[in-house]
Amino acid sequence: MSAGPSPLRLSLLLGMLFGHSVLADDLFLDGTALPEVLTATRLKQSPAAVPGSMTVLDNELIKASGARDISELLRLVPGMMVGAISGNQATVNYHGTNASEARRMQVLIDGRSVYRAGLATVDWSDIPVAMEDIERIEVFRGPNTVSYGANALMAVVNIITRAPANSHGTRVKLTRGQRGISDWYASQGTGWESGDLRLSLSGQEDDGFDKNRLGADYRDSKRLNRFSLSVSQMLNEQQSIDWQLNAKEGTNQRPYTYQPVFHGVTQQGNNSDVVAKDYAGSLRWNLELNPQHSLYIQGSAQHWDRQQTWRACDAAISFSPS
Repeated sequence: MSAGPSPLRLSLLLGMLFGHSVLADDLFLDGTALPEVLTATRLKQSPAAVPGSMTVLDNELIKASGARDISELLRLVPGMMVGAISGNQATVNYHGTNASEARRMQVLIDGRSVYRAGLATVDWSDIPVAMEDIERIEVFRGPNTVSYGANALMAVVNIITRAPANSHGTRVKLTRGQRGISDWYASQGTGWESGDLRLSLSGQEDDGFDKNRLGADYRDSKRLNRFSLSVSQMLNEQQSIDWQLNAKEGTNQRPYTYQPVFHGVTQQGNNSDVVAKDYAGSLRWNLELNPQHSLYIQGSAQHWDRQQTWRACDAAISFSPS
């Protein structure tokens, strides 16, 4: 007398026969096309076709995250290690290679680098772009990014802002919260027969962390204001020019740890805050050769200004024998 197939064997057999189609349905829901990316090879490609790992944070995800700055948003990227030295000094690294400096990661805003080569770092708290102006962020992870420069060994973070043609109308946003959070944003976009324009003003303010590890009050609040002007102009059917102007000014508090050797000779003081002023401009010329090929030339200029007052030693009179 022979027994029929057991229920367990039958279920395993059915799973092997139909498992692949179920997996395909999970990966590509309803046949939705993946958005094209530009950062990997500087060509429009699907993320599934690029030679490396790609993460795309689109505008809808940025809004849903509630993030106030780019470093906080990069917590959503696999492998990114995000921390904070203080309330206004964020650290971002891929796979945690360096806790304080991002010297192996390139950061771009519309193709313009904000990596500070002289200090081998990125000033994450002072990147001059408002979250509301970002269309998407493309993060290309891995050593295939070295075509972007010597410091792009680990990853490239490409911040792509919203095109002026997609920014028509007036937008206003105000955010208030605990710990001194006061953010605001205002934008006006318009267009004409051969071009479009977007003007954005924004600001951020907060009190940082409440106390340091010893329980004392911590000086790490920040205040900043931003200005952004983006213009796109068609020259003819094949040529166009895109140009941007950006400015940012603000202050970042720093703890004042100087203690004078001789009291009464030099003042102890309590202010070593950083005054930050950034200016940038970029120009891009585009040429459409045919529907499959295009050419562009881009140039940019930027200026960082950081001013901070502190004392490294007591005045010379403190050590004078007379």
